[in-house]
Amino acid sequence: MAEQLLLNGKSPSEIYTDITKAGISQADASLIVSGWIYQNFGKVKHVFNYVPAFAATNANDASHFAQSFHHTPWVDGESVVQAGQTVGEDGFNLRLTHIETDLAALGTDVARAFTALADLRKTLSVALEEIRTEINRINSDVFDCCASDRVIVNQPPFVGVGKNPKFAGVTKYNNQEVNVWQTDQGTLILPAVKTAEMDVTSNPRVKRMNGLVKFVEENANVRGSFNNQPFTAKDFVAKFGQTQASNGMLVKDLVQILPDNTQFRTVDELVTAVNDRESAALRTSGNIDTVLSSTLGIEAGDAPGSASIDRVGNIPDVAKTALAKAGIDTVEKLSAADSRKISDILNTAGITGITAGDTKAWTNTAVVLKNLR
Repeated sequence: MAEQLLLNGKSPSEIYTDITKAGISQADASLIVSGWIYQNFGKVKHVFNYVPAFAATNANDASHFAQSFHHTPWVDGESVVQAGQTVGEDGFNLRLTHIETDLAALGTDVARAFTALADLRKTLSVALEEIRTEINRINSDVFDCCASDRVIVNQPPFVGVGKNPKFAGVTKYNNQEVNVWQTDQGTLILPAVKTAEMDVTSNPRVKRMNGLVKFVEENANVRGSFNNQPFTAKDFVAKFGQTQASNGMLVKDLVQILPDNTQFRTVDELVTAVNDRESAALRTSGNIDTVLSSTLGIEAGDAPGSASIDRVGNIPDVAKTALAKAGIDTVEKLSAADSRKISDILNTAGITGITAGDTKAWTNTAVVLKNLR
């Protein structure tokens, strides 16, 4: 029979239960128990694997360019060169329009390629950081082994403690960030490894979504700019593309994920389309469960809507306190809250300097977080 991990006749899970019953928080209890395990039973066999998945391919990185201009050669002395379109001849104007459309589409593909390269660089940075950490752990083991003048005989079996790990969140121990993992054999504490965009609210896709929401909300002329007539993403960019949003980005960059010829009936419909496409890209990024756990402090199976608004990074602390006192204390409740109601709560609490665009961005962030899993 395998030897059990016992301290004064109690298992790690029993000790954990006793500590939490005594009033110690779950996070601190996990740290105490894990520290005791490492202190008394030494180290486990290293089994290295990347925390965020490092996918070989990404469907969103594919080119969407479709050539629209195909030149029909002219014949000297026969072809008529003209500006307008007639039967059998497109004319210079239409030909140049097709060329312009192709160049714009190529520009979108190039921008998408640079975005993909940036995402790859971040992911590669994470992978290299994890490899560096793993190499340092191996170096430490080799050093301890070579420097030791004693041979450990009959070391307690401990190889099963790291099976089936489940990420539980991030906390601090001795002012250092650590990752908490639940395993079949108990709770483990490991040094926190830097990961790309571990706070969802700082992700470029979320910043683009919220930047567009704020731009539409804070500029009264935007919603009525097309006189209730259908328009395309290209029309929207032609009218507002060079305008700088409050987050410093140009509006054309905020809607870059939309194909030029996508048609909309209202500006709000365009905003929804951007949210849907950017959110879909986030969901397929490969490490969304880990990122959500880090951002919201939830476990892999928990609904993001149940998380506290304390974990939503783009809301000032004073606003979070006021909203929580008014009953808007979870991501779910924030996602369903009316922006005007939020403004009333802040005004009642004497909080100033918050715009309608800010509150709209908060609720938009909550909607995005709620729908990511």
